[in-house]
Amino acid sequence: MNLFRIIDIFTTINAASDLACGILMVFVLIKAYVALDTYIKNNRR
Repeated sequence: MNLFRIIDIFTTINAASDLACGILMVFVLIKAYVALDTYIKNNRR
């Protein structure tokens, strides 16, 4: 009876961690892109 509830909780936690990981990856990619863009602009001068 409680087994499905436990599985449901684990699935929710797993999905939430995947989402957090995805958001973190996007944030890191944007930060890297901005840093690279700034670097290119500084070298162009």
